[in-house]
Amino acid sequence: MSDYMKDVSILVNTCDLYEDAWNPFFRLLQIQWKDCPKKVYLNTETKKYTDPYFDVVTVNSSPGDKWGARLLKAIDKIDTEYVFFFLEDFFIQKPVNTDILETAISCLDNEKDVGAIRFVPHVSASWCEKGTETYGYFSFIPLSWKARNTTMPSLWRKDYLKKITRAYESPWEFETFGSVRSAKMPYRVLVQNESAPIAVYIDYQIKYGYGISKRRWLKNNKELFDKYGIVVDFSRLGWFEESDAPQKVTGLRRSKKEKLLLPFTDPKLFAKILKAEFKQKWFYISHIRNRF
Repeated sequence: MSDYMKDVSILVNTCDLYEDAWNPFFRLLQIQWKDCPKKVYLNTETKKYTDPYFDVVTVNSSPGDKWGARLLKAIDKIDTEYVFFFLEDFFIQKPVNTDILETAISCLDNEKDVGAIRFVPHVSASWCEKGTETYGYFSFIPLSWKARNTTMPSLWRKDYLKKITRAYESPWEFETFGSVRSAKMPYRVLVQNESAPIAVYIDYQIKYGYGISKRRWLKNNKELFDKYGIVVDFSRLGWFEESDAPQKVTGLRRSKKEKLLLPFTDPKLFAKILKAEFKQKWFYISHIRNRF
């Protein structure tokens, strides 16, 4: 392990259901990130895992613990200042750019109010406001941005990750309401901008990507694993079909005329939209405590 990684631990958040993804995750981590830390914390419920290359510390939970409680327990086990956060199906497809990672760690060392740095594939220039302050390969995310918090590959200051996590939250609540809490905290968050190739490249798209969705393997995993001689039994989880994807009814662009006429032209779709909007509003109302 290179010296610049001495204050960094890798944390892989997962669950027993996805144990079939653990070996391919670690094999690709080993192949694509040559000098990554050997000590890795695997956060799951009850199962254990040993690896021929990594020193894996399995963090198990108590029955009934929610995702946030399990994450907090794992954070308390980590003895480094910084945490590199992954989910088990974020399969790295290209060599990790260590120069960019070194810049990220240097940023955390020098900018004590930076809480997290995100490495997000296919970053859009519109995600960061014009004139946003930059730090090398990274841009600071505005407080108004609704996606400040994420479970995507990110480098976290451990203390900040612990402060923003709530024991009663799911990963989706962690992202949604964690972004609200993030804007109220005295920490800044950065995202890699388009000045260089993505440092940690994954391809997580439902239609063409790699990973797991709706408890099923996405279709390109086999090609990726075969390329590196990684053997996986896909039969237990099975394959994700496009018909499994939820149909999007809200957020689509419609003209004012289309919106006004929708109850008459397509009453079933109109009812679906009302149901989805009500469900979303009820979600926010019933989870009001998560904002704090």
